[in-house]
Amino acid sequence: MKYEIPFANVYLTRKCNLKCHYCNVWKSTSVYPDMKYYNENEKDLEWWKKFFKDWHDYQPNTFFSILGGEPLIVPWLPDLVNYLNELGTLYTIITNCTLTKQLENLINNVKFIRGFTASVDVIQGEYDDDRAYKSQIGLNTLIMMKEKYKNKIDCTAEVTLNAYNLKYAVNLIKVLNKYNIYASVSVIDPKLSEYYDFSNIEYNDTTFVQKTDETKRVFDDIRKYDNIHMPKLLDLLYEDLPYSKHDIRDLLGYPSIDSDGKVRYSLRIRGVIVPNGVTYLDLLKYSNGQSNINVYEMYKMDQEKYDLGFNWSGIYMAKTIRLGLHNDHDKNHGLWTADIS
Repeated sequence: MKYEIPFANVYLTRKCNLKCHYCNVWKSTSVYPDMKYYNENEKDLEWWKKFFKDWHDYQPNTFFSILGGEPLIVPWLPDLVNYLNELGTLYTIITNCTLTKQLENLINNVKFIRGFTASVDVIQGEYDDDRAYKSQIGLNTLIMMKEKYKNKIDCTAEVTLNAYNLKYAVNLIKVLNKYNIYASVSVIDPKLSEYYDFSNIEYNDTTFVQKTDETKRVFDDIRKYDNIHMPKLLDLLYEDLPYSKHDIRDLLGYPSIDSDGKVRYSLRIRGVIVPNGVTYLDLLKYSNGQSNINVYEMYKMDQEKYDLGFNWSGIYMAKTIRLGLHNDHDKNHGLWTADIS
């Protein structure tokens, strides 16, 4: 079968300078390789350039989230951004914005940044010092970029909600809207087993956003602002709260590539069958109806064995597009798609 891959994630590194409480990407888990393995097997600039060229040949309209860990740690990030700009790849760099020198180096050594996303969470009600710290810096950085680099950098805020800060979310969206900063809204989702190597919090209903009338009201209020990316996905996300298993077609439309170059089962779950049986070229050929292996069945095996459900905005981006609840503006993450002079 042929299908579109509208979004994809790449982990340039697992290394991070922070240890936010809801993220497990910087820690070892008992069922996967330890951090020493990831640190020793990170791919270099030339590998990633080949990866993006191969991907562009098969799926030129895929929008990439470039993340980590913390991608600003990677010393050759400016070279990669320049290459992506030349290739015409759509992307956003997702960062905690706390590495000031590295950020300045990036800005000063690229012609433009097609997409730049800072992690900006609601600070009121937050109990994680690292999360509050990077959120304040992220907000200030986005405001500065909109004022100083409006013709060079396009900006988005990644806003992640939990049960503690939900009631303050609309105020943050209002501030972002004031500065014309796009907001991509998601919720924290739980670690349901050791196979969840991105989530770090075991489930309890006092931490995670629940499917309640109050949550629906907050989501509806958020959608009233015109800076919300793919607002219709909030309806899909709400229906699945606090987490849910997903259609494999949506997983295939929202793949993730780990820092060792292997395909992950999902953003949240590395998986076992998929990383060892599916290469990114297999995935691309399968999307074009050219693969010799049944990628769908390999995803299905990982789902049956290791997936207990999750809830993340990216999977609903893919689902929104599959169901036709989008427009071209949504599809490109609200960021620049034309050549930037």
